Amino acid sequence: MIRYLLCFLLSISLIHARSQFCQSDSSIRSRIYKDICVLASDSLQGRRSGTAGEKKAYEYIISSFREAGLQPLGTECGSYLQSLPFQSLDFRFNQTKLKIDDKIFGYFRDFSVTAFSGNGSINGEILDIGQGISLAFSSYDDYKNIQDCRGKIVLMNLDVPSGLFSVDSLKEKLTPVYRIKTALSKGAVAVIVWNFRSPFYQSMFDFIHTDTLNALVIYGRTEVVDYVSSHPGGKVILSVKLNRTNTTFHNVIGYIDNRAPYTIIIGAHYDHLGFSRKSEIRYGADDNASGTAAILELARHLRSSGDKSNNYLFIAFSGEEEGLIGSSYFCAHPTIDLDKVNFMFNFDMVGRLGCEGNRITAIATATSPDWRKVFSGTSKQSFRIKKMRGAPSFSDHYGFYSKGIPIAYLTTGLHYDYHTPRDVSGKINYDGMVSIIKYSEDFISKSEVAGKITFRKVRGWDQFTSFASFFFEELDYVFNVGLQGAE
Repeated sequence: MIRYLLCFLLSISLIHARSQFCQSDSSIRSRIYKDICVLASDSLQGRRSGTAGEKKAYEYIISSFREAGLQPLGTECGSYLQSLPFQSLDFRFNQTKLKIDDKIFGYFRDFSVTAFSGNGSINGEILDIGQGISLAFSSYDDYKNIQDCRGKIVLMNLDVPSGLFSVDSLKEKLTPVYRIKTALSKGAVAVIVWNFRSPFYQSMFDFIHTDTLNALVIYGRTEVVDYVSSHPGGKVILSVKLNRTNTTFHNVIGYIDNRAPYTIIIGAHYDHLGFSRKSEIRYGADDNASGTAAILELARHLRSSGDKSNNYLFIAFSGEEEGLIGSSYFCAHPTIDLDKVNFMFNFDMVGRLGCEGNRITAIATATSPDWRKVFSGTSKQSFRIKKMRGAPSFSDHYGFYSKGIPIAYLTTGLHYDYHTPRDVSGKINYDGMVSIIKYSEDFISKSEVAGKITFRKVRGWDQFTSFASFFFEELDYVFNVGLQGAE
């Protein structure tokens, strides 16, 4: 009872807390300058997720949320933090080997370790078990003509007959994990899966989860599958070596409760890459201390003088550089009802206005038919807006888009300091950031007038062209940085 009373009193005190922040350009510039200099300082050591640098970063963000008067809305009452488990992997390539008969296959080129694999070495005869499906009370059984799996290393096709896949009651029994466990229960000692066209292909490399099957499970590419098909009963020598380290990442979540029916999520990742191979700090001033500073400033503005027709949830994501871990985890374990989200506003690298000309890129503009009116009604700043219609999966907006939530996403784009130790606070265009923040404030205000933002799935062509545009920009960056000798 006392614990709940304390939580209640804390929430009430934060509801009534209202720090006033001067909204002049010079005041905004001063605050974001401080935010970025702290987040991209030597002491935070590149803010790699799960490190002491991440802890210092989230402590600073928490203090800023608290100062702005945001309520904590993390995993537990009274906490701004959402803790998420993560398992980092260290592959020992020279100890991961596959040999069938006298043919040696190359790691990554011919085979890969799946997320479900354990460690160890095994010898055995190869056996093709088709799709490895065995359904009780059904005539469908890939094992009916197989004499014995004991001691065998089995080859399993990840695909599933379409007629079976459409039956809801069978879906659990058709998953790769279930089929692999079935093979192991029948005496198989290791499993080689294949077929990249299977809807289960991506899940085999989902290293977010921490469960293994205590057996060797690898993915075989065309060269492996073709060899097994032409050499049934081949003798296999298989070794897998990877070190798994369990750690914890932390999202930071603050809330402005206006008792409105819908909530706007405003997010940016605060993690970066830590040290380079040369033990230099990769400061990540633009990527993404700039986006973090932007949402901190928006929190100050919206808490003190923003429109009240929406609630606002601010999330500083961890684990973006590890593969969108923080945002994916939040979407799977939200601390609010996602059905009541109006839209998600993402900020990723907004500190280098001018690096792609005097423009910012607005990504995912096709995720709502309402965006045309909102963009046209937002006050024009000194920069141009380049619109990218698709919602490609290279930042934290993507998990929300996958949940059917409209996306607005601003970035000033790539530059030659991206992911290098040269991305420092001294290279940030602070005046440009002030204009982007004020533009974003007006964008949010205009979206309030629009009411509930309608979601629209992006057409395949728009999604493809957005991916292609990003790919070629990335290729141009890699090519030019390579010429300059950057790491």
